[in-house]
Amino acid sequence: MNNIKLIAALIFVVSCSSDSSQTKFESLLDSEWSKTVSDNPVYASSMGDLSRNAEWSDTSIENIYSDNQHQLDVLNQLDELDISAFTEDNKVNYLLFKQQYENSIESHIYKTFLIPFSHRGGIQLQHETTSIVPLRNKQNYLDWIERISKIDMLVDAAIEKAKIGIAEEIVPPRFLMQKVYKQIELQAFVEPKDSPF
Repeated sequence: MNNIKLIAALIFVVSCSSDSSQTKFESLLDSEWSKTVSDNPVYASSMGDLSRNAEWSDTSIENIYSDNQHQLDVLNQLDELDISAFTEDNKVNYLLFKQQYENSIESHIYKTFLIPFSHRGGIQLQHETTSIVPLRNKQNYLDWIERISKIDMLVDAAIEKAKIGIAEEIVPPRFLMQKVYKQIELQAFVEPKDSPF
């Protein structure tokens, strides 16, 4: 009888532990989603959240390292969870979520963020943001004008990363940068009415 009581108690403890782990995981998902939206105002705007419709993401080198440390902390939290009693859906969610953070952390090691310019992306193509943010009414346009007025923050952050990249010899091929130069040249000397912004 005592053994049955012990086994029943252990099952209860494991069950509670597993439920607690699943609750912690779901709570972590929610908090990370909120952080993603908060850290990416342009993405938030594209999703209909206009609370920071006049802001850009913090792309500074300091924030990149801070975010990497945060991802390491999240990965440690994931490693501490017991997923044995997770629902099948949450087991898949867990594996995908963890893989996403592992990939991001591994990518950080190679410092690709020190190559902020590319012919397929970079500050010189920031005008393409207008294709995803809402521009449906007067307030939307006022928000865009205010957002554009703060673009110097993105430019300064890109230049800072590029300088560090040059110092550490982390640079893109010359022929790709020649394409970037041509993209910048097309915008450097144009009338305001002809600006892609």
